[in-house]
Amino acid sequence: MYIAICTIVGVLFQQSQEILLTITVSCVLIACVTVCVYACVKLYPHIQLLFCYAWFFVFGIILPSFHVSEYDALFTYNHIIGTLITPCSEKEKTYAFEIEIHATETHAPSRAQIYIQKDEKSATLQYGDIIEAHAFFKPIENFGDSLLFNYKEFMSEKHIYSSAYIPSDSWTLRDSKMSFTRMGFLVQKKAFHYFKQSNISEQSLAIIYALAFGNKSLLPANTKQAFASSGAMHVLAVSGLHVGIVSSILLFLCMPLRHARWNVVRMLLTISGIWLYACIAGMSPSVQRAAIMFSMLSVGVLLKRRVSSYNTISAAAFISILINPFVFYNVSFQLSYIAVLSILYGVPKIQGLLYSKNKIIQYVWGIIVVSIAVQIGTFPISIFYFKQIPLFSIFTNICVIPLAFIIIATVFVCFIPSISTLLFFLLEKEITLLHTIVAYMHEIPKSTIAVSVSKSSMFVAYACMILGIIVFEIFRELHIQKEGI
Repeated sequence: MYIAICTIVGVLFQQSQEILLTITVSCVLIACVTVCVYACVKLYPHIQLLFCYAWFFVFGIILPSFHVSEYDALFTYNHIIGTLITPCSEKEKTYAFEIEIHATETHAPSRAQIYIQKDEKSATLQYGDIIEAHAFFKPIENFGDSLLFNYKEFMSEKHIYSSAYIPSDSWTLRDSKMSFTRMGFLVQKKAFHYFKQSNISEQSLAIIYALAFGNKSLLPANTKQAFASSGAMHVLAVSGLHVGIVSSILLFLCMPLRHARWNVVRMLLTISGIWLYACIAGMSPSVQRAAIMFSMLSVGVLLKRRVSSYNTISAAAFISILINPFVFYNVSFQLSYIAVLSILYGVPKIQGLLYSKNKIIQYVWGIIVVSIAVQIGTFPISIFYFKQIPLFSIFTNICVIPLAFIIIATVFVCFIPSISTLLFFLLEKEITLLHTIVAYMHEIPKSTIAVSVSKSSMFVAYACMILGIIVFEIFRELHIQKEGI
Protein backbone atom coordinates (compact mmCIF):
# COMPACT_ATOMS: atom_id res chain seq x y z
CA MET A 1 0.00 0.00 0.00
CA TYR A 2 2.79 2.45 0.92
CA ILE A 3 4.67 1.55 -2.28
CA ALA A 4 1.61 2.46 -4.38
CA ILE A 5 1.05 5.71 -2.46
CA CYS A 6 4.70 6.79 -2.85
CA THR A 7 4.66 6.01 -6.59
CA ILE A 8 1.40 7.91 -7.17
CA VAL A 9 2.68 10.91 -5.20
CA GLY A 10 5.83 10.83 -7.34
CA VAL A 11 3.78 10.81 -10.57
CA LEU A 12 1.62 13.70 -9.33
CA PHE A 13 4.75 15.64 -8.31
CA GLN A 14 6.22 15.11 -11.77
CA GLN A 15 3.03 16.36 -13.41
CA SER A 16 2.69 19.40 -11.15
CA GLN A 17 6.33 20.45 -11.60
CA GLU A 18 6.39 19.44 -15.30
CA ILE A 19 9.67 17.57 -14.87
CA LEU A 20 10.72 16.32 -18.32
CA LEU A 21 13.52 13.77 -18.67
CA THR A 22 14.89 11.84 -21.62
CA ILE A 23 14.87 8.03 -21.44
CA THR A 24 18.69 7.97 -21.21
CA VAL A 25 18.74 10.45 -18.31
CA SER A 26 15.88 8.52 -16.62
CA CYS A 27 17.78 5.22 -16.82
CA VAL A 28 20.98 6.79 -15.45
CA LEU A 29 19.07 8.56 -12.67
CA ILE A 30 17.18 5.47 -11.56
CA ALA A 31 20.43 3.48 -11.50
CA CYS A 32 22.13 6.16 -9.36
CA VAL A 33 19.17 6.35 -6.97
CA THR A 34 19.13 2.55 -6.67
CA VAL A 35 22.83 2.48 -5.76
CA CYS A 36 22.37 5.31 -3.24
CA VAL A 37 19.36 3.64 -1.61
CA TYR A 38 21.19 0.31 -1.43
CA ALA A 39 24.16 2.00 0.29
CA CYS A 40 21.86 3.84 2.74
CA VAL A 41 20.01 0.63 3.59
CA LYS A 42 23.32 -1.04 4.43
CA LEU A 43 24.46 1.92 6.55
CA TYR A 44 21.13 2.57 8.29
CA PRO A 45 19.21 -0.75 8.35
CA HIS A 46 16.84 0.45 11.10
CA ILE A 47 15.21 2.93 8.66
CA GLN A 48 15.53 0.85 5.49
CA LEU A 49 11.78 1.08 4.77
CA LEU A 50 12.05 4.87 4.61
CA PHE A 51 14.76 4.60 1.95
CA CYS A 52 12.69 2.05 0.00
CA TYR A 53 9.68 4.38 0.00
CA ALA A 54 11.94 7.24 -1.13
CA TRP A 55 13.08 5.06 -4.05
CA PHE A 56 9.49 4.48 -5.17
CA PHE A 57 8.78 8.22 -4.86
CA VAL A 58 11.70 8.97 -7.20
CA PHE A 59 10.56 6.08 -9.44
CA GLY A 60 7.12 7.76 -9.67
CA ILE A 61 8.81 11.00 -10.80
CA ILE A 62 10.82 9.16 -13.47
CA LEU A 63 8.06 6.74 -14.63
CA PRO A 64 6.19 9.15 -16.96
CA SER A 65 9.45 9.72 -18.87
CA PHE A 66 9.22 6.14 -20.17
CA HIS A 67 5.85 7.02 -21.71
CA VAL A 68 5.06 9.75 -24.20
CA SER A 69 4.37 12.53 -21.72
CA GLU A 70 4.70 15.64 -23.88
CA TYR A 71 2.23 16.36 -26.64
CA ASP A 72 2.09 19.42 -28.85
CA ALA A 73 -1.05 21.52 -28.94
CA LEU A 74 -2.35 21.32 -32.52
CA PHE A 75 -4.17 24.40 -33.82
CA THR A 76 -5.28 25.98 -37.14
CA TYR A 77 -5.55 24.03 -40.42
CA ASN A 78 -3.49 20.82 -40.50
CA HIS A 79 -2.90 17.69 -42.52
CA ILE A 80 -2.74 14.79 -40.03
CA ILE A 81 -2.17 11.07 -39.80
CA GLY A 82 -3.28 9.56 -36.52
CA THR A 83 -4.61 6.55 -34.61
CA LEU A 84 -8.07 6.47 -33.01
CA ILE A 85 -7.46 5.79 -29.30
CA THR A 86 -11.05 5.55 -28.06
CA PRO A 87 -14.11 3.62 -29.26
CA CYS A 88 -16.73 5.47 -31.26
CA SER A 89 -19.07 7.78 -29.36
CA GLU A 90 -22.14 8.41 -31.50
CA LYS A 91 -23.53 11.95 -31.57
CA GLU A 92 -26.54 13.34 -33.42
CA LYS A 93 -24.67 14.18 -36.63
CA THR A 94 -21.13 12.93 -36.00
CA TYR A 95 -18.99 10.15 -34.58
CA ALA A 96 -16.62 11.38 -31.86
CA PHE A 97 -13.15 9.95 -31.24
CA GLU A 98 -9.98 10.88 -29.46
CA ILE A 99 -7.03 10.64 -31.82
CA GLU A 100 -3.28 10.42 -31.29
CA ILE A 101 -1.56 12.22 -34.14
CA HIS A 102 1.77 10.78 -35.19
CA ALA A 103 4.93 12.86 -34.99
CA THR A 104 5.98 14.56 -38.24
CA GLU A 105 8.79 16.84 -39.29
CA THR A 106 6.78 19.89 -38.29
CA HIS A 107 5.33 18.85 -34.91
CA ALA A 108 5.73 16.35 -32.07
CA PRO A 109 3.01 13.79 -31.23
CA SER A 110 -0.29 15.41 -30.30
CA ARG A 111 -3.78 14.42 -29.24
CA ALA A 112 -7.14 15.90 -30.17
CA GLN A 113 -10.88 15.36 -30.04
CA ILE A 114 -12.33 14.86 -33.54
CA TYR A 115 -15.90 14.75 -34.79
CA ILE A 116 -16.29 12.88 -38.09
CA GLN A 117 -19.40 13.46 -40.19
CA LYS A 118 -21.85 10.56 -40.10
CA ASP A 119 -22.09 8.37 -43.21
CA GLU A 120 -21.68 4.72 -44.19
CA LYS A 121 -17.91 5.04 -44.39
CA SER A 122 -17.42 6.63 -40.94
CA ALA A 123 -19.81 4.10 -39.34
CA THR A 124 -17.18 1.39 -39.89
CA LEU A 125 -14.41 3.20 -37.96
CA GLN A 126 -13.02 1.35 -34.94
CA TYR A 127 -10.57 1.82 -32.10
CA GLY A 128 -7.05 1.42 -33.53
CA ASP A 129 -7.85 2.61 -37.07
CA ILE A 130 -5.26 4.92 -38.63
CA ILE A 131 -6.74 7.78 -40.64
CA GLU A 132 -5.39 10.61 -42.78
CA ALA A 133 -7.35 13.84 -42.69
CA HIS A 134 -7.39 17.57 -43.37
CA ALA A 135 -9.06 19.60 -40.61
CA PHE A 136 -9.14 22.92 -38.82
CA PHE A 137 -8.26 22.47 -35.14
CA LYS A 138 -9.53 24.98 -32.61
CA PRO A 139 -8.76 25.23 -28.87
CA ILE A 140 -11.06 23.37 -26.49
CA GLU A 141 -13.12 25.86 -24.53
CA ASN A 142 -14.98 25.69 -21.25
CA PHE A 143 -18.73 25.55 -21.08
CA GLY A 144 -20.68 26.89 -18.12
CA ASP A 145 -18.83 27.99 -15.00
CA SER A 146 -15.16 26.97 -15.29
CA LEU A 147 -14.71 27.46 -11.54
CA LEU A 148 -17.13 24.61 -10.90
CA PHE A 149 -15.95 22.26 -13.64
CA ASN A 150 -13.02 23.21 -15.85
CA TYR A 151 -13.60 21.11 -18.98
CA LYS A 152 -10.54 22.59 -20.69
CA GLU A 153 -8.31 21.56 -17.78
CA PHE A 154 -9.97 18.14 -17.61
CA MET A 155 -9.14 17.48 -21.27
CA SER A 156 -5.64 18.92 -20.95
CA GLU A 157 -4.90 16.35 -18.23
CA LYS A 158 -5.38 13.79 -21.01
CA HIS A 159 -3.06 15.92 -23.22
CA ILE A 160 -5.97 16.97 -25.43
CA TYR A 161 -5.91 20.67 -26.21
CA SER A 162 -7.93 21.03 -29.42
CA SER A 163 -10.89 19.65 -31.37
CA ALA A 164 -11.86 19.49 -35.02
CA TYR A 165 -14.84 18.68 -37.24
CA ILE A 166 -13.92 16.45 -40.21
CA PRO A 167 -16.35 16.28 -43.18
CA SER A 168 -16.81 13.02 -45.11
CA ASP A 169 -14.61 14.12 -48.03
CA SER A 170 -11.70 15.22 -45.82
CA TRP A 171 -10.46 11.89 -44.48
CA THR A 172 -9.38 8.43 -45.62
CA LEU A 173 -8.67 5.18 -43.81
CA ARG A 174 -4.99 4.23 -44.17
CA ASP A 175 -4.49 1.20 -41.94
CA SER A 176 -5.57 -0.55 -38.74
CA LYS A 177 -3.44 -1.08 -35.65
CA MET A 178 -4.27 -4.46 -34.12
CA SER A 179 -4.19 -4.81 -30.33
CA PHE A 180 -5.98 -6.75 -27.58
CA THR A 181 -8.19 -3.73 -26.95
CA ARG A 182 -9.15 -3.46 -30.62
CA MET A 183 -9.93 -7.20 -30.74
CA GLY A 184 -12.08 -6.70 -27.66
CA PHE A 185 -14.11 -3.97 -29.36
CA LEU A 186 -14.50 -6.17 -32.46
CA VAL A 187 -15.91 -8.95 -30.25
CA GLN A 188 -18.22 -6.33 -28.70
CA LYS A 189 -19.48 -5.45 -32.17
CA LYS A 190 -20.13 -9.09 -33.04
CA ALA A 191 -22.01 -9.58 -29.76
CA PHE A 192 -24.06 -6.47 -30.55
CA HIS A 193 -25.09 -7.90 -33.95
CA TYR A 194 -25.84 -11.26 -32.31
CA PHE A 195 -28.35 -9.67 -29.93
CA LYS A 196 -29.70 -7.37 -32.64
CA GLN A 197 -30.73 -10.42 -34.70
CA SER A 198 -32.81 -11.67 -31.77
CA ASN A 199 -35.36 -8.85 -32.30
CA ILE A 200 -34.67 -7.28 -28.89
CA SER A 201 -35.84 -3.67 -28.76
CA GLU A 202 -33.35 -0.86 -29.45
CA GLN A 203 -33.65 0.41 -25.86
CA SER A 204 -32.95 -3.04 -24.38
CA LEU A 205 -30.08 -3.54 -26.82
CA ALA A 206 -28.47 -0.27 -25.71
CA ILE A 207 -28.79 -1.27 -22.03
CA ILE A 208 -27.30 -4.74 -22.74
CA TYR A 209 -24.38 -3.11 -24.57
CA ALA A 210 -23.75 -0.80 -21.61
CA LEU A 211 -24.47 -3.25 -18.79
CA ALA A 212 -22.51 -6.26 -20.08
CA PHE A 213 -19.72 -4.57 -22.04
CA GLY A 214 -19.47 -1.08 -20.50
CA ASN A 215 -20.13 0.64 -23.84
CA LYS A 216 -22.62 3.47 -23.26
CA SER A 217 -22.36 4.95 -26.77
CA LEU A 218 -25.84 3.66 -27.78
CA LEU A 219 -27.67 4.89 -24.68
CA PRO A 220 -29.95 7.87 -25.32
CA ALA A 221 -29.24 10.98 -23.24
CA ASN A 222 -32.52 10.66 -21.32
CA THR A 223 -31.72 7.05 -20.33
CA LYS A 224 -28.26 8.07 -19.09
CA GLN A 225 -29.83 10.88 -17.10
CA ALA A 226 -32.41 8.50 -15.60
CA PHE A 227 -29.67 6.10 -14.42
CA ALA A 228 -27.56 9.00 -13.09
CA SER A 229 -30.35 10.74 -11.17
CA SER A 230 -31.63 7.47 -9.67
CA GLY A 231 -28.14 6.56 -8.43
CA ALA A 232 -27.86 3.45 -10.63
CA MET A 233 -25.23 4.70 -13.11
CA HIS A 234 -22.56 2.50 -11.50
CA VAL A 235 -24.16 -0.70 -12.84
CA LEU A 236 -23.43 0.54 -16.38
CA ALA A 237 -19.69 0.78 -15.63
CA VAL A 238 -18.04 -2.63 -15.95
CA SER A 239 -16.36 -3.25 -12.60
CA GLY A 240 -16.11 -5.72 -9.74
CA LEU A 241 -19.81 -6.67 -9.98
CA HIS A 242 -19.38 -7.79 -13.60
CA VAL A 243 -16.04 -9.51 -13.03
CA GLY A 244 -17.57 -11.31 -10.03
CA ILE A 245 -20.41 -12.64 -12.19
CA VAL A 246 -18.05 -13.74 -14.97
CA SER A 247 -15.71 -15.44 -12.48
CA SER A 248 -18.68 -17.25 -10.87
CA ILE A 249 -19.79 -18.55 -14.27
CA LEU A 250 -16.25 -19.63 -15.16
CA LEU A 251 -15.73 -21.37 -11.82
CA PHE A 252 -19.04 -23.20 -12.32
CA LEU A 253 -17.98 -24.32 -15.80
CA CYS A 254 -14.67 -25.53 -14.32
CA MET A 255 -16.43 -27.65 -11.68
CA PRO A 256 -15.11 -30.92 -13.21
CA LEU A 257 -11.62 -29.63 -12.30
CA ARG A 258 -12.47 -28.99 -8.63
CA HIS A 259 -10.14 -31.75 -7.40
CA ALA A 260 -7.12 -30.39 -5.51
CA ARG A 261 -4.60 -31.53 -8.13
CA TRP A 262 -6.44 -29.54 -10.84
CA ASN A 263 -6.69 -26.34 -8.78
CA VAL A 264 -3.89 -24.60 -10.69
CA VAL A 265 -5.44 -25.43 -14.09
CA ARG A 266 -8.87 -24.34 -12.84
CA MET A 267 -7.56 -20.99 -11.58
CA LEU A 268 -5.48 -20.38 -14.73
CA LEU A 269 -8.53 -20.99 -16.94
CA THR A 270 -10.65 -18.68 -14.77
CA ILE A 271 -8.03 -15.91 -14.71
CA SER A 272 -7.57 -16.21 -18.50
CA GLY A 273 -11.33 -15.92 -18.94
CA ILE A 274 -11.45 -12.84 -16.69
CA TRP A 275 -8.73 -11.07 -18.70
CA LEU A 276 -10.43 -12.04 -21.96
CA TYR A 277 -13.61 -10.41 -20.67
CA ALA A 278 -11.61 -7.35 -19.52
CA CYS A 279 -10.28 -6.95 -23.09
CA ILE A 280 -13.78 -7.31 -24.54
CA ALA A 281 -15.06 -4.70 -22.07
CA GLY A 282 -12.46 -2.21 -23.32
CA MET A 283 -9.94 -2.56 -20.46
CA SER A 284 -11.36 0.45 -18.61
CA PRO A 285 -9.61 1.33 -15.30
CA SER A 286 -12.47 -0.14 -13.26
CA VAL A 287 -12.51 -3.52 -15.03
CA GLN A 288 -8.69 -3.55 -15.10
CA ARG A 289 -8.68 -3.05 -11.31
CA ALA A 290 -11.20 -5.83 -10.77
CA ALA A 291 -9.30 -8.24 -13.04
CA ILE A 292 -5.96 -7.54 -11.32
CA MET A 293 -7.52 -7.93 -7.86
CA PHE A 294 -9.21 -11.21 -8.80
CA SER A 295 -5.97 -12.54 -10.30
CA MET A 296 -3.97 -11.64 -7.20
CA LEU A 297 -6.58 -13.08 -4.84
CA SER A 298 -6.61 -16.33 -6.87
CA VAL A 299 -2.84 -16.60 -6.73
CA GLY A 300 -2.95 -15.88 -2.98
CA VAL A 301 -5.49 -18.67 -2.45
CA LEU A 302 -3.36 -21.11 -4.49
CA LEU A 303 -0.26 -20.23 -2.47
CA LYS A 304 -2.29 -20.42 0.76
CA ARG A 305 -1.25 -16.91 1.73
CA ARG A 306 -3.17 -14.53 3.97
CA VAL A 307 -5.00 -12.02 1.77
CA SER A 308 -4.92 -8.29 2.54
CA SER A 309 -7.61 -6.39 0.64
CA TYR A 310 -5.79 -3.07 1.06
CA ASN A 311 -2.55 -4.52 -0.32
CA THR A 312 -4.44 -6.16 -3.19
CA ILE A 313 -6.14 -2.95 -4.30
CA SER A 314 -2.86 -1.04 -3.83
CA ALA A 315 -1.07 -3.57 -6.03
CA ALA A 316 -3.80 -3.16 -8.65
CA ALA A 317 -3.32 0.63 -8.57
CA PHE A 318 0.48 0.24 -8.78
CA ILE A 319 0.23 -2.06 -11.82
CA SER A 320 -2.26 0.31 -13.52
CA ILE A 321 0.12 3.23 -12.93
CA LEU A 322 3.02 1.19 -14.36
CA ILE A 323 1.00 0.48 -17.51
CA ASN A 324 -0.12 4.09 -17.87
CA PRO A 325 1.00 6.72 -15.33
CA PHE A 326 -1.58 9.18 -16.69
CA VAL A 327 -4.53 6.87 -15.89
CA PHE A 328 -4.71 8.59 -12.50
CA TYR A 329 -6.52 11.48 -14.21
CA ASN A 330 -9.21 9.16 -15.60
CA VAL A 331 -12.58 9.69 -13.87
CA SER A 332 -13.32 5.96 -14.00
CA PHE A 333 -10.01 5.22 -12.25
CA GLN A 334 -10.67 7.76 -9.49
CA LEU A 335 -14.26 6.68 -8.83
CA SER A 336 -13.44 2.96 -8.99
CA TYR A 337 -10.63 3.04 -6.44
CA ILE A 338 -12.34 5.50 -4.10
CA ALA A 339 -15.51 3.36 -4.15
CA VAL A 340 -13.62 0.15 -3.32
CA LEU A 341 -11.60 1.83 -0.55
CA SER A 342 -14.87 3.20 0.87
CA ILE A 343 -16.34 -0.31 0.90
CA LEU A 344 -13.25 -1.86 2.50
CA TYR A 345 -13.08 0.70 5.29
CA GLY A 346 -16.68 1.79 5.74
CA VAL A 347 -18.73 -1.41 5.43
CA PRO A 348 -17.27 -3.24 8.50
CA LYS A 349 -17.76 -0.07 10.58
CA ILE A 350 -21.41 0.42 9.57
CA GLN A 351 -22.57 -3.18 9.21
CA GLY A 352 -22.00 -3.95 12.88
CA LEU A 353 -24.65 -1.39 13.85
CA LEU A 354 -27.42 -3.84 12.94
CA TYR A 355 -27.50 -7.62 13.16
CA SER A 356 -30.36 -9.96 12.33
CA LYS A 357 -30.60 -13.72 11.91
CA ASN A 358 -33.09 -13.16 9.09
CA LYS A 359 -31.18 -13.59 5.81
CA ILE A 360 -33.46 -11.26 3.86
CA ILE A 361 -32.98 -8.45 6.39
CA GLN A 362 -29.21 -9.07 6.38
CA TYR A 363 -29.14 -8.98 2.57
CA VAL A 364 -31.10 -5.71 2.37
CA TRP A 365 -29.00 -4.22 5.16
CA GLY A 366 -25.82 -5.30 3.34
CA ILE A 367 -26.83 -3.46 0.16
CA ILE A 368 -27.82 -0.38 2.19
CA VAL A 369 -24.47 -0.41 4.01
CA VAL A 370 -22.49 -0.72 0.77
CA SER A 371 -24.52 2.10 -0.80
CA ILE A 372 -23.97 4.35 2.23
CA ALA A 373 -20.21 3.63 2.31
CA VAL A 374 -19.79 4.27 -1.42
CA GLN A 375 -21.90 7.42 -1.36
CA ILE A 376 -19.94 8.89 1.54
CA GLY A 377 -16.59 8.04 -0.06
CA THR A 378 -17.42 9.22 -3.59
CA PHE A 379 -19.61 12.15 -2.50
CA PRO A 380 -17.10 15.00 -3.14
CA ILE A 381 -15.78 13.68 -6.47
CA SER A 382 -19.27 12.75 -7.72
CA ILE A 383 -20.56 16.26 -7.03
CA PHE A 384 -17.51 17.75 -8.75
CA TYR A 385 -17.98 15.73 -11.96
CA PHE A 386 -21.74 15.11 -12.09
CA LYS A 387 -23.12 18.11 -10.14
CA GLN A 388 -26.03 16.24 -8.56
CA ILE A 389 -26.93 14.18 -5.48
CA PRO A 390 -29.37 11.28 -6.09
CA LEU A 391 -31.54 11.15 -2.95
CA PHE A 392 -33.08 7.70 -3.53
CA SER A 393 -30.00 5.77 -4.65
CA ILE A 394 -30.11 3.46 -1.63
CA PHE A 395 -33.67 2.35 -2.44
CA THR A 396 -32.79 2.02 -6.14
CA ASN A 397 -29.77 -0.17 -5.45
CA ILE A 398 -31.76 -2.60 -3.29
CA CYS A 399 -33.66 -3.55 -6.46
CA VAL A 400 -31.15 -2.72 -9.19
CA ILE A 401 -28.05 -4.60 -7.97
CA PRO A 402 -29.63 -8.10 -7.77
CA LEU A 403 -31.51 -7.44 -11.02
CA ALA A 404 -28.30 -6.34 -12.76
CA PHE A 405 -26.64 -9.56 -11.55
CA ILE A 406 -29.46 -11.62 -13.09
CA ILE A 407 -29.36 -9.64 -16.37
CA ILE A 408 -25.59 -9.94 -16.83
CA ALA A 409 -25.70 -13.68 -16.06
CA THR A 410 -28.56 -14.09 -18.57
CA VAL A 411 -26.61 -12.16 -21.24
CA PHE A 412 -23.69 -14.60 -21.03
CA VAL A 413 -25.90 -17.68 -20.93
CA CYS A 414 -27.70 -16.37 -24.05
CA PHE A 415 -24.68 -17.42 -26.10
CA ILE A 416 -25.68 -21.09 -25.59
CA PRO A 417 -27.56 -21.74 -28.88
CA SER A 418 -29.96 -24.46 -27.71
CA ILE A 419 -31.68 -22.27 -25.06
CA SER A 420 -31.05 -18.78 -26.43
CA THR A 421 -34.59 -18.23 -27.82
CA LEU A 422 -36.23 -18.58 -24.40
CA LEU A 423 -33.49 -16.54 -22.74
CA PHE A 424 -33.87 -13.65 -25.20
CA PHE A 425 -37.52 -13.38 -24.10
CA LEU A 426 -36.56 -13.47 -20.40
CA LEU A 427 -33.76 -10.95 -21.01
CA GLU A 428 -36.16 -8.48 -22.61
CA LYS A 429 -38.49 -8.74 -19.60
CA GLU A 430 -35.63 -8.32 -17.11
CA ILE A 431 -34.32 -5.21 -18.85
CA THR A 432 -37.82 -3.76 -19.10
CA LEU A 433 -38.22 -4.23 -15.33
CA LEU A 434 -34.81 -2.61 -14.71
CA HIS A 435 -35.65 0.38 -16.89
CA THR A 436 -39.08 0.72 -15.26
CA ILE A 437 -37.53 0.86 -11.76
CA VAL A 438 -34.88 3.38 -12.84
CA ALA A 439 -37.43 5.54 -14.69
CA TYR A 440 -39.80 5.50 -11.70
CA MET A 441 -37.05 6.64 -9.31
CA HIS A 442 -35.96 9.28 -11.81
CA GLU A 443 -39.48 10.69 -12.13
CA ILE A 444 -40.01 11.13 -8.38
CA PRO A 445 -40.20 14.90 -7.75
CA LYS A 446 -36.91 16.34 -6.47
CA SER A 447 -35.17 12.96 -6.70
CA THR A 448 -31.89 14.82 -7.14
CA ILE A 449 -30.32 17.94 -5.71
CA ALA A 450 -28.20 20.03 -8.06
CA VAL A 451 -24.92 20.94 -6.33
CA SER A 452 -21.64 22.20 -7.74
CA VAL A 453 -18.24 22.40 -6.06
CA SER A 454 -14.83 23.57 -7.18
CA LYS A 455 -11.78 21.30 -7.39
CA SER A 456 -10.24 22.95 -4.33
CA SER A 457 -13.42 22.30 -2.32
CA MET A 458 -13.30 18.65 -3.38
CA PHE A 459 -9.69 18.32 -2.13
CA VAL A 460 -10.62 20.05 1.16
CA ALA A 461 -13.50 17.59 1.62
CA TYR A 462 -11.21 14.59 1.14
CA ALA A 463 -8.57 16.13 3.42
CA CYS A 464 -11.22 16.46 6.14
CA MET A 465 -12.32 12.84 5.57
CA ILE A 466 -8.75 11.53 5.87
CA LEU A 467 -8.15 13.65 8.98
CA GLY A 468 -11.39 12.39 10.50
CA ILE A 469 -10.40 8.76 9.82
CA ILE A 470 -6.97 9.31 11.39
CA VAL A 471 -8.49 10.89 14.53
CA PHE A 472 -11.12 8.13 14.75
CA GLU A 473 -8.48 5.39 14.45
CA ILE A 474 -6.27 7.05 17.09
CA PHE A 475 -9.14 7.22 19.58
CA ARG A 476 -10.18 3.66 18.72
CA GLU A 477 -6.63 2.42 19.36
CA LEU A 478 -6.49 4.28 22.67
CA HIS A 479 -9.83 2.76 23.67
CA ILE A 480 -8.60 -0.74 22.78
CA GLN A 481 -5.43 -0.22 24.82
CA LYS A 482 -7.46 1.07 27.75
CA GLU A 483 -9.83 -1.90 27.62
CA GLY A 484 -6.82 -4.22 27.39
CA ILE A 485 -5.33 -2.66 30.54
